[in-house]
Amino acid sequence: MKGASLIEPEITTEAATARAISCFHFSFPDLSEFSETFKLELSVTGGPPCAKSVYSRQGLDSLDDLCEQLFPVKSHSLTYAPEKLIKDLFQEHQGLKSLMDEQLKDVFEGVVIFSRSWAVEVGLSENQGIICDVLLVAKGRPPILYTVCKHISEDLFHYSRRTAWRLKEKLVNTGGYTHKLCVIPKLLTLPPSYNYGEEWDLNVQKLYPQNYGLINSVNLKNLLHSLIIVLLNFKSFLSDSVGFEFLNLLTIEQYQLLSENLHKTKKLYVYGLPGTGKTVVALKVIEKIRNMFKCKQQEVLYICENKPLKDFVRKKNICQAVTRVAFLKNSYSYVKHIIIDEAQNFRNENGDWYQKALDLTSSPELSEPGFLWIFLDYLQTTHCFSTGLPEPRQHDPVEMLTKVVRNANSIYCYLKNTMEEIVENPTVGIPQARLRRLLDSATCVHGVKGFFEEVRMTDRNEIAEYVAKHCHNYLKSGYSEKDIAILCYNSDKVLAYSEILRKELRKSNILPRKMNEGLEEYTILDSFRRFSGLERMIVFAIIPYPLPTQHEVLNNILVSVASRANLNMHLLREYWDMEEAYSYTNSTAQKKNTGQLRHPELKAFFY
Repeated sequence: MKGASLIEPEITTEAATARAISCFHFSFPDLSEFSETFKLELSVTGGPPCAKSVYSRQGLDSLDDLCEQLFPVKSHSLTYAPEKLIKDLFQEHQGLKSLMDEQLKDVFEGVVIFSRSWAVEVGLSENQGIICDVLLVAKGRPPILYTVCKHISEDLFHYSRRTAWRLKEKLVNTGGYTHKLCVIPKLLTLPPSYNYGEEWDLNVQKLYPQNYGLINSVNLKNLLHSLIIVLLNFKSFLSDSVGFEFLNLLTIEQYQLLSENLHKTKKLYVYGLPGTGKTVVALKVIEKIRNMFKCKQQEVLYICENKPLKDFVRKKNICQAVTRVAFLKNSYSYVKHIIIDEAQNFRNENGDWYQKALDLTSSPELSEPGFLWIFLDYLQTTHCFSTGLPEPRQHDPVEMLTKVVRNANSIYCYLKNTMEEIVENPTVGIPQARLRRLLDSATCVHGVKGFFEEVRMTDRNEIAEYVAKHCHNYLKSGYSEKDIAILCYNSDKVLAYSEILRKELRKSNILPRKMNEGLEEYTILDSFRRFSGLERMIVFAIIPYPLPTQHEVLNNILVSVASRANLNMHLLREYWDMEEAYSYTNSTAQKKNTGQLRHPELKAFFY
């Protein structure tokens, strides 16, 4: 029977048991070492067998907070969301408001959620024949998914039913919804037409028992929680480290950047402060693009400057990932969409990468222009060369990410002060006014204090002993080798420190390696540049004296490397003048004791 696919296939007891056993390993994840950093939002204990645990960072909005901000439900009131999209849709399509008002005239409490494509929201392909999808979640009835189109066709009936079924599946398997549930698809035309297309229609509600899946005050809240998880989830970058997959949630800022721009902005510059999740959003954009346009993996290209970040993205298996240098060397005529990350550290020394990306995504051979989204942060610029980007005044349109979610509060305090210095006293060309606005809006939503210290030392052996001692203490405290990164200014400095660090670390059975020798399993010993865009729970950064090159962007380099640490950051400065180093140490210690230190809340050990 047509439409029977809407009903979940029957599962035998044996099959259900086998599936539950296969998921049992994931049912009781141990994130005890991250308990300071994460809070549990969805436990899989007692939930659907295929659901995954959902954690959010401490300090971020809870599911209740997210619901209140995105989909508020008020007593005896029907809420329309999101406001910006609704305003755009009502302006673009005359009569849409009247059509929906007529459909909802008997609904008195709940939320109406508009989307240009609910199919894309749940991982299906977009259908160009629709105007929008509208999800009704209201008391006294099951959820209804309205698909609004200009002309009805059999294809759109299948689209509507398939989207409703996938939404139901996602609410259960991803959102962890445990109550009875059906999502009723309903196709509408604008302008309204009647008795058209009935040969394909199917009254889905008749397939369910009477009153099945009706929403009440209890399961309304649970359903909206599950819906938030469906819309905002992404696989945590820490999944590989802990050995099982769990999910994190986008911030509202990240989610709104995606939802408000994905269907209307093919070319976009995204300015983001360190730790605001630029790479998270970039990867989410790639997933959405592939769903929207049924793209093959090789048709979406991710470009960055350094190889380890490229390898990290390549392992996600969602797109083709290359470095800027490789992009310029090879032909990518089959590419339709390009996402560029860490663009502030690109160079134009090997050719005009920007023009090549622009030509590919605006090729006349494409049926429509492709996506070209560029993510960058001038506050993390690590060189003084030309980036190959257009002048900042030509960056249009621009979106901004200002909520720092990666770094603990103590690290953020250091970052914020250093970024203020960069903007107040720029040494290289930066869009000062735009960065000023970014900083004025900056907040740290990380709920953990963490640890930061800045130390000056007069001997490389002393630095190596310091690193080894602290690594040993971290391991004793329950951290693993793969939580630690030791970073040097450049590859020459990595070579200079490699032998003495390995000698000291060997005493604790730690063997540090470069990232291409086992990123997931070992302590990292590598350069600032190669670690750009990545992160670790604990980072040691060694700043050479004198600085070999790029003195003008020292503060930018410090911001870039310090923002690599999630929880604990050790900034170690070489300083060969013992008298001055002693004077610095005493002066800083006195300021610490008298409360004059720039960050008096930070602990510090001075040598």
